[in-house]
Amino acid sequence: MTYVYRLLILFLFSHYLIGQVSLGPISQISEEKINTLFCFNNTSLMAGNTATDRYIVYYSSDSIFLTLNQSGFWTRKIAHTGNNIQSATTCFFQDTIWICWKEGNSIKAHYTSDKGASWSTIYTVSQIGNASAPSVYAGQNGKIHFVWSLSTLTDTLIYYRSISNNAFDAPPVSISNIGAQGLWPSIVCLGDTVLCTWKEHPLPAKVWFRSSYSGGTTWNASVQPTTALTNIKDPNLAVSVNPITQSYYTFLAYDGSNKIYLQRSSDWGTTWSSPDLLGNPNKLCQFAHIECNNSGFVGVSYEFRNGGTIFDDTKKDVGFIFSSSYADPGSFGNDSLAYTYNPLGSLYTAIDKIDSTLFFLSWLTKDTINNKVLVFERSININPSSSDRNTNGIPTKAIDIYPNPSESEIHFKTNSTNLLEIVLYNIWGEICGEYNQPDFSIKDLPSGVYICKITTHDGCSFARFIKK
Repeated sequence: MTYVYRLLILFLFSHYLIGQVSLGPISQISEEKINTLFCFNNTSLMAGNTATDRYIVYYSSDSIFLTLNQSGFWTRKIAHTGNNIQSATTCFFQDTIWICWKEGNSIKAHYTSDKGASWSTIYTVSQIGNASAPSVYAGQNGKIHFVWSLSTLTDTLIYYRSISNNAFDAPPVSISNIGAQGLWPSIVCLGDTVLCTWKEHPLPAKVWFRSSYSGGTTWNASVQPTTALTNIKDPNLAVSVNPITQSYYTFLAYDGSNKIYLQRSSDWGTTWSSPDLLGNPNKLCQFAHIECNNSGFVGVSYEFRNGGTIFDDTKKDVGFIFSSSYADPGSFGNDSLAYTYNPLGSLYTAIDKIDSTLFFLSWLTKDTINNKVLVFERSININPSSSDRNTNGIPTKAIDIYPNPSESEIHFKTNSTNLLEIVLYNIWGEICGEYNQPDFSIKDLPSGVYICKITTHDGCSFARFIKK
C-alpha cells in the first residue's frame, strides 16, 4: 500500500469515528441569582430552529425564565411568576413554545407564539393532589403530551394527558403500576406512537416503560426493560428512524447506581437490548439526558463527580458521550468528550436538539462567593456527510456487519448481490486481510477497531467493526 493511500484510510477511519462530531467553544448564556435551577429529570430545556434562533428555560422558586438567542444575542424574558415553582421544562412546535412546570401541588402549562412577548392563559394539567416531575413533548402534528407523578398517602402514580388545538383531549389517565410508587417520568412520541418511561421507587428501584399506538388514547401493557440492574433513577427516552433500513429505534438512558446505562428497542419497547454501560465506570454519574437524529447519532449527557460526595457541587462536571451507529452495542466512546472542570463545578448537564446536525450541551455553575449562578452552553456539531455517506456517496448504512462487536465470526450484508472484495485495515491503515466472501473468521485478529473497504459492482463503501 502506498503512503498516500494509507493516509487516505487513516483519514476515513478518523472521519468516520470522530470526525462527524465536533464540540464548539464554551460560552456563557447569562448570569442569574444563586437560587436559579435547571430541571434535572428527563426534560427538554432548549429548543429552536437554528443556532441564532433558539431559547432555553430555567427557573427559580418564584420565576420561570425564557432566554432567547436572536441573531447571536441572548435576551432574558420572564415567562411566569408565582410561588413554589419547580421543574420547569419545555417543548416546541412551529414557533410555538410550551412551558410546563410544577407550582405548589399542581402541574401547569402555557405557551407563547411570539417569542415570549405574550402568553396564553395557564392550563392546569394535573388533577388536585401532590403532583410533581412533569415531562412534556410536542408531536409532529402539534399535539402536546404531558406526563407527571401524583402522590397520595398510599401510592404515587404516573399520569398522562394531552392537548390538541389548545384544548385538553381527555381527563388525566394513570399509566403506571398500582402500588409501585412511580416517579420521574419521561415522554416522547413519533406520529401516533407515544412512549413513556418512569422509575418505580420501592427499593431496589427499577425502570418501567409503556407505549400507546393511538396517540395516548389507549395504552399497551407496561414492560420492564431490564431486571439485571437495580437502584435506577431518572430514565430518559429518544426515538430515531434509520431511513435506509427503515428501522425504528427507541433509546432509553438512565442512572443505575451512579453509572450511566443505555438500552435500545427496535419494536417500540416490546423487547430491549441488554444494558450497555456508558462512559468511565470509575466515575460516579447521574442525570442522564439523551438525544438523537435519523443519521445514526445518539448523544447522552450526564453529570459526573470528580471525587467528593453527591452533595459537593464543586466536584461535579459535564459528561457527554455518543454513538454514530444508532447506539449499536460497543459503539459509544470510553469517556466524556466535554470535560470542562472548573473549581466552582458544573451542574445539571443537559443535551438538547436544535436540528439533525446541531445539538447543545447546557449546564449551571454556582459561584457561592459572589452569590450568583452562571448558565453555560457548548455546541455539538454533526457533519451529515460523514454520518450518512462515505467518499463515494454510497450510504454507509447500506453495509450491515453482524455481530458487531464480535469475538470470532463476521458476516456482511450489502444492498448489492455482486460482492467483489472485502479488504480489512487496522487503525494504522495496514491490510489485515482480503476476502471475496461475505463471511469470515476474525479469531486470529487482535482486539481493536477495524475498517473494511467493501467493493461491489456498484462501487466501494467503508464500514467498521470491533473485535472483542
